Amino acid sequence: MIGKLTRMYSYVRYLLSARTKYGIHSPFVYSLVTEVFENHQANADTERIKALRNRLKRSKRVLEVTDFGSGRGNKPYALHFRTVGNLAAHSAVTPSRGELLYNLVNRFRPSTILELGTSLGISTLYLSTGNPYAKVITIEGCSTTSEVARENFAEFNLTNIKMLTGRFEDVLPAALDQLATVDFAFIDGHHEYEPTKNYARMIMQRVTENSVIVIDDIHWSAGMEKAWKEICSLPQVKVSIDVFRFGMLFFREGLSKQHFGIRYR
Repeated sequence: MIGKLTRMYSYVRYLLSARTKYGIHSPFVYSLVTEVFENHQANADTERIKALRNRLKRSKRVLEVTDFGSGRGNKPYALHFRTVGNLAAHSAVTPSRGELLYNLVNRFRPSTILELGTSLGISTLYLSTGNPYAKVITIEGCSTTSEVARENFAEFNLTNIKMLTGRFEDVLPAALDQLATVDFAFIDGHHEYEPTKNYARMIMQRVTENSVIVIDDIHWSAGMEKAWKEICSLPQVKVSIDVFRFGMLFFREGLSKQHFGIRYR
């Protein structure tokens, strides 16, 4: 209950401070809002992913899910029995957020994409189809969930995705060793203060000025909000954008260091 109240308060605070495109004076951010955030045009890729998510939401298939993140409590990990339908409805990225990931990748055309938190692979599909020529490495802690994600990747006949299974802290260093640079990263898992901050710092060692990092659930808890604020304050970060569910980081030289709260549907 405390967590829900905290998120409700954060959402109200966000709504009161978030801008529309008419209050933005940065040409870079203005073009991002008008050309990416406001691009809601459906296409074959996003419609197909949306249809897959809807089909998965009806699945009664039961998985034993291993949780190494915030759902584990004080234990090293926790085991939960969840249906694929429940995961698709509550853990997979929503169509509007998936569309935003797709549009960001399509706009910046990253050669390398790193994802922390594959789940059923819905977000991975948006990232991969956004630029089918990119090398995508995605990390998932749960082996049974990974199996379903692999099935979904096979259905889409995608060959640019490499999945690694294991704890983020164990697997991330090896993943980074396979990437000379990280052009785009999506951090969607282990929603806690210290891990989120550490993963972002590790990834930022491989970014270029054209890289983009997206962090999910930045208002999930007080700890996540604290991590987000501290990450935004790092000198490498030139522009940070809060659309409530997602936080985005940009590193372009020549941009004044600024933070934006922007309304997104």
